Amino acid sequence: MGIGIDRKIMDIWRFALADTTLSPIVGQHDLALMLLSFLVILVASFVVALIIPNIQQSKQRNYRTLWISSASIALGVGIWAMHFIAMIALNLPVTIQYDTYFTLLSIPPAIAGSSLFLSLLTQTLFNKQAFILSVLGLALGVGSMHFLGMEAITETVQIHYPIEQFIGVILGIVFLASITLYSAFYYPLSKIISALIMAICISSMHYTGMSIAQLYALPNTLQSTNNLLTPYQLSSIIAGTSLFILLLLACARLISARIQDIKASSDQFSRAVIDNSAEGIITINAEAIVLSFNHSAEAMFGYQADEIIGKNINRLMPKEARVQHDNYVKSSQIHAPQVINVARDLTALRKNGDLFPIELNIAPMSLNGKKIFIGILHDISLRKQQEQQIAASQARFEQLTLLSSDWVWETDQQHNICFLSESFQQLTGWPLETFLGKPREKVSIYDLNDNNWNDYTAVLAQQQPLRHFKFTLKNTHDELIYMIISGDPNYTEQGDFLGYRGTGSDITDITLAKKNAEKANLAKSQFLSSMSHELRTPLNAILGFSQLMTDDPDEPLSEEQQDSMQHITNSGNHLLTLINEILDLSKIESGHINLSLEPVPILDLLNECISLITPFADTSN
Repeated sequence: MGIGIDRKIMDIWRFALADTTLSPIVGQHDLALMLLSFLVILVASFVVALIIPNIQQSKQRNYRTLWISSASIALGVGIWAMHFIAMIALNLPVTIQYDTYFTLLSIPPAIAGSSLFLSLLTQTLFNKQAFILSVLGLALGVGSMHFLGMEAITETVQIHYPIEQFIGVILGIVFLASITLYSAFYYPLSKIISALIMAICISSMHYTGMSIAQLYALPNTLQSTNNLLTPYQLSSIIAGTSLFILLLLACARLISARIQDIKASSDQFSRAVIDNSAEGIITINAEAIVLSFNHSAEAMFGYQADEIIGKNINRLMPKEARVQHDNYVKSSQIHAPQVINVARDLTALRKNGDLFPIELNIAPMSLNGKKIFIGILHDISLRKQQEQQIAASQARFEQLTLLSSDWVWETDQQHNICFLSESFQQLTGWPLETFLGKPREKVSIYDLNDNNWNDYTAVLAQQQPLRHFKFTLKNTHDELIYMIISGDPNYTEQGDFLGYRGTGSDITDITLAKKNAEKANLAKSQFLSSMSHELRTPLNAILGFSQLMTDDPDEPLSEEQQDSMQHITNSGNHLLTLINEILDLSKIESGHINLSLEPVPILDLLNECISLITPFADTSN
């Protein structure tokens, strides 16, 4: 290693023999070491064949660069190790010393040539130009590595390359590189066969280059037995180190393949979940361009996925909403908190031009360093129809309750009033807040002295139907109002008690009318009672005097007088009977009249009637 670098660079291409007095030497190749060198390049080629799919499938530039670098190192180190072990396999009758500078300098060309070869090979568009450049890259890398490596032994031997043979070797290397590319990768076979073809071609490049090298022994370079390492030991170290590096790269490739399989399986599962989801799922990028469109979204909007993917999402919006959405995107308001992870009701546009309501929830996600947005959509047409029906029913119910004299009420599980219709406020004048949240019997404006609240609370405690419960309260004018309510307990589908729901009515007019009627009836009864006593007194006197006149022995009546007196007595008794019956009228109204069955003398009754009407008949002739 005492020769200067400048001289080595000047003498690198040795097409003329510098010293014609030197004696040529011929070496013998060690078959075992030759097989070892082939094994190294075979393993390197197989590792590269494993890594190439990773390069081709990498979507991100940094991952692609990483895998190209790994494969380039694997192939470059394998080529260099194969070359160095093959050099050691050549046994010469002189001591061989390897120049460290040229030994290390021969490594970068192999890696660089492999990198250019793999970069062009795995690009998306692989045309003839890329084919030629990749072949030249590999040939240049292997050729440069070989001839620079040969310069590492020029301290002990002189090398001569016949120019014609040198050119032929260069062309041979290019040809072998073409075969490597064309047979192993341009029309790829199995990885093992591809690796075997590549290993044979690269090994052939080395031995083709060695075949034209004419070696001459320099003076005082007899073979020495004092070498620190034997050729086998040195070859084993180089092969072991190279194979270890290749093994690490192969393990990395296998781990990566496993990760990719798991990721692919996960992606496939996620895709299946998304495609079979009942909800419409659409993903867009930061520019609002549609990236994916699942089956439910296709059914919802009427578009096929390929019709909408790559288009702006505003195609699914009404025209009047598109400008606002585009402004959202331009001003980055799509990232705003009021848009992200918030369910919103919007109007969407189908392919056929129909508008329909949707519920949209947007969630952000980072994918490969880029922000995308996942929109989950639900067609809420049915829900909107139901909401409209409920709103119409509610409006109709409120209108009816306002027009009706009745009101509607509800209580919760603790029997606190939780709802009262507006009619109740109009009736009482009290704000509804006066009653809400309180039990009915605890509201201070109720007239508790006029209500049987014990019966009310007992019915509610047993969760029984409430029927025709009457109570009173005072309005804002301190006037007493009479109420009547009915209600039924309300339960969930599972049977859990929710409270009561019922109706109420104002019965003030009816109640007051009844009370007034009762007062009038009482006055009538009192009047009749007093009038009956007033009528009985003179009637009893008449009957008494007629009885005395009829029964007076001192002045007996004539027969005609007795008949007249008998008429007076009978008429008086009849009038007394009528008065007694008037007094019994109050008993009849109270329902306490007693009836008795007795025999009636029909003849006497008829004679009495005749005697009563005879005077009227005589008067009328």
